[in-house]
Amino acid sequence: MERGMFGILVLSGLFHCVFSYLHSRYNFINTPKTWSEARKYCREKYIDLATITEERDLVELAALTEPGVQLVFIGLHRAWGWSYPGAEVYSQRELTYLNWASGEPKQNFHYCAGMGKDGTWVSANCSTRMNFFCYEGIFIEQLLSFAESETRVTERFILKREFLSWADAQQSCRKHHTDLAKVRDMIDNNILHMMIGGGPVWFGLTDVFWVWSDGIKWIL
Repeated sequence: MERGMFGILVLSGLFHCVFSYLHSRYNFINTPKTWSEARKYCREKYIDLATITEERDLVELAALTEPGVQLVFIGLHRAWGWSYPGAEVYSQRELTYLNWASGEPKQNFHYCAGMGKDGTWVSANCSTRMNFFCYEGIFIEQLLSFAESETRVTERFILKREFLSWADAQQSCRKHHTDLAKVRDMIDNNILHMMIGGGPVWFGLTDVFWVWSDGIKWIL
């Protein structure tokens, strides 16, 4: 599921890596590795691949990089995430439930998730036109127990029988409902599966998000 920051293949897809040591301190490792190998090495020997939070970090990394090295891995990589802009209401159930079909998700650049007629998830080019699931969210206070005072979401899924790209489906859901559907667990997945009739159908999972290896979300 992980992919390196750079889309250019150099030295048979091998790169050098820079990793974090403590806070803004870095070290340069002059050993070609893939991104996954570099992250594994950095986590075993130090903390993680480098996270850049400000301009002076870039200056420091540039000064450490040896002459002649054109590309260096840092910790930024693509990851799957949900379309829903209010995802914080699901903070206790982040992307922990996954139901990918065998061989999924694909590793090519920029894919979005659809649900097949068997209820498993497939990755497809986001420009593919499919029916899609929207989500209708209503925020309510939990009144049943004073021990559970967090705002929750009562959801209603809507199957839209319009063949749209993932981005157009997202725009349509946000205009008429809340967003593309988020599948939090097996219960949600089973509800959508019973509604499909045929597939695949877009829902709100996409790999367009960039995150740091140490888990910090990258804000554009």
